[in-house]
Amino acid sequence: MSGLLVFGVDVEKTYGTAFYLALNFMIAFLSTLMTLCFYLLMAYCVPISFRGGPQNFYNCGVGYSNVLFGIALVFSYVGEPHFNFFNMCRIDKKLMPWLYMLMIYFTIPDSSFLGHFCGLIAGLMIKFAGIYTLMPRYEWIKEFDEGNTAYKIEAIGYYHAQPEIITDFDS
Repeated sequence: MSGLLVFGVDVEKTYGTAFYLALNFMIAFLSTLMTLCFYLLMAYCVPISFRGGPQNFYNCGVGYSNVLFGIALVFSYVGEPHFNFFNMCRIDKKLMPWLYMLMIYFTIPDSSFLGHFCGLIAGLMIKFAGIYTLMPRYEWIKEFDEGNTAYKIEAIGYYHAQPEIITDFDS
């Protein structure tokens, strides 16, 4: 969850709170759907001897870590092209979420590799596969921001929508 402080704050400041909320819901929906479809496909198409028995179905593929990896992937395509990896070396920022996924898989037992992977794929789908068209348009969010509701919740840290939404997602 500490990844939320690294990725989430910058993405929310870049795109605005309303779009960030929509991005969270879309990544959660897509990654959960992909995870459940994979397990369903595995249950009906892969013989029991190849899938390792029923204990493989006790994994949790639903959680906020899926969303964190999707947000990390969206964050990796914004701003500087390089990232300072633990002050040891500079790496391409687009590789960062994939390295974090591998580090977590090998260091934290029983972490959901499939869930994290589906979160990354959901982020890629939103960024490059046209799924962005299902999310609220910048004009709608801007209209909400200019209404009275957004100014009432501004005291709790509401960020207004920025035009970077158009340049980063409509390409």
